Parts: sequence; C-alpha cells; structure tokens
Amino acid sequence: MQAVFTSDRTTKLCLVFDVSAKGPNRKSLNDHLEKGPNYINSLPNVLMAWRFDQVAYTRDMCKMFNQVRIHPDDQVFHRFLSRTTKSEQPRVYQWVRFNFGDKPAPDIAAAAQDIGQSLRTSVFRS
Repeated sequence: MQAVFTSDRTTKLCLVFDVSAKGPNRKSLNDHLEKGPNYINSLPNVLMAWRFDQVAYTRDMCKMFNQVRIHPDDQVFHRFLSRTTKSEQPRVYQWVRFNFGDKPAPDIAAAAQDIGQSLRTSVFRS
C-alpha cells in the first residue's frame, strides 16, 4: 500500500494498494477478480450528452472508490499485512471499501454512482 499525494486535486491524499502485485504463487488479487460489465460511459457519449443537458456533473475518482463498500463476504480477500519495522510482528488489516487498483472497482463504482443518481432523481422529482 502506498499513499499518492496530489496537491492540485480535491482529494489531496489517495491510498493505493497494488492489487496487481504477484505473490509467491505468481498470482495477484486482480488475477482472481472478474472485471464484469463496463458501466463507464464512453467519452463521445458524455460529450454529446453535455450538448443536450443544462447540467453536467463531475466526480473525483479516489473519492468515488472510497464511497463503495466491499461486500462483507469478499472483505476477507482484501486483507494485507503491514509493519513499521522488521522486528515488529505484522498486523493484519482489511479493506472494507473498494480500492483504486481493484480490477472491477471502476465499473462497480460507476454502477453505484448511477444507482445513487437514480435514487436522487426519483426523490427530487416528487
């Protein structure tokens, strides 16, 4: 895990876990994750939609991933060890929210954002 610092963005610090790192068996967590359907809008469609709608929304990707929780049954697969010194016993940590590097995370986060938008739209219509 590493912290990525970008001073010019709204999310100054984004924690990134290298889900593509290979273990002793030459496999990574991403090797075991399915990508799933693509829920991310294509750029041409987005640009065309801006020509027809009066309002456009943008989102911060790091914030978006951190808003989507990992299903409790799947959290066990997002465990990792960390220690500050070599003499210290490693501590076990577990992600409970999607990580920026997970293979299916972009599509799941986009689907969650679309569901959230649908819910907001239905609430504000009435």
